[in-house]
Amino acid sequence: MRTDPGNLLPTIDGGACLKLKTENRCPFAGDGRSTEAPNLSLNHLVFVRYHNRLSTQLYKLNPCWSNEMVFQETRRIIIAQVQHITYNHFLPLVVDRKTMQRFKLFSKKRGFNDVYDKKVDASSFNSFGIAPWRYGHSQIMAEQSELKDDFKTIVTHKLEDNLESPDLWQTNFGERIEDLTRWLATKPAQKIDSFLVDGARDKLFFIKTPPGTDLYALNIQRGRDQGVPAYNEWRKFCGLRKFRSFEDFGEFGSKLAKVYKTVKDVDLFIGGLLERGEDGGVGPTFACLIGTQFFRFKVGDRFWYESSDPDFAFTKGQLNSIKSATLLSQIWCTEFGQNKIQKDIFQIPCKNNKLRDCKDLPEIDLTLWKDNNCM
Repeated sequence: MRTDPGNLLPTIDGGACLKLKTENRCPFAGDGRSTEAPNLSLNHLVFVRYHNRLSTQLYKLNPCWSNEMVFQETRRIIIAQVQHITYNHFLPLVVDRKTMQRFKLFSKKRGFNDVYDKKVDASSFNSFGIAPWRYGHSQIMAEQSELKDDFKTIVTHKLEDNLESPDLWQTNFGERIEDLTRWLATKPAQKIDSFLVDGARDKLFFIKTPPGTDLYALNIQRGRDQGVPAYNEWRKFCGLRKFRSFEDFGEFGSKLAKVYKTVKDVDLFIGGLLERGEDGGVGPTFACLIGTQFFRFKVGDRFWYESSDPDFAFTKGQLNSIKSATLLSQIWCTEFGQNKIQKDIFQIPCKNNKLRDCKDLPEIDLTLWKDNNCM
């Protein structure tokens, strides 16, 4: 996959991004929103770089493979790794372990797991994308900052000053990327709650559309425009007790009573964010809806990475290597030139998640993909 000088995301002339400097260009990625914030661009960049590193190694192992075969096998491996990371490292921190087990979301420790059910619709139901999967907006940080290699010095950049702009990571062929990604990997996000930082609440996209807009207001209006059932209806769907009065919302009840006529009117996005989850995750309604959706993504996917279907399955050795050695921290550390990172990138460094040398983290064994027909 082609990249710009500095091993950066490829850019295009024109484009809709915000060019704060004349040398800024709009990146070309798989999602037009990749320039909404610098950290989104960097999440695209890490997998472009990783794809290119894997594909180079695969071609050295199998020089008789065509470009198309190298591309497709690299793509297949990365899809499997993303699925493994999402279901086994990320989701358990978003929903509680009980929800993970209820919806059978964990992968098997080793070997195949044929979960595919052709009767299950793998598409995304509308309310999922409108409300529960936007819980992360409450975690947005007020800055997009740099952390130097002493892990102490921070250079702060306000969120609102860098929205829709690629300048932070494009400057001087990406000289800030190592510091930006070190900060992203080791500093805590905001809590999952009903609060939103000013840069996304009052000043969202203020440079292009002054004085700026409000992300929470957009989320609420989007739900109403698209006819998303109210919060109480989804509690009923999830087998939870429906709220009968504003007092059921506890400390938030009096404020909700000022803006809603009845508890039946409370928006799903608002009600879900007001719930407290276990260990910092989402509350029970959002956990139920996220669990439901990711069950559908998994069981409705004929090409799920654990499948033993002979038409496309990995070998048992390949699959076990993916399961035992896939870590986003290793990918992040290697592709962004870090020296140290904690094993679990989704949690900040601590006594049980200490910073360690990148070279000490496991990596999948690509020799398992050696094609003996290329000898």
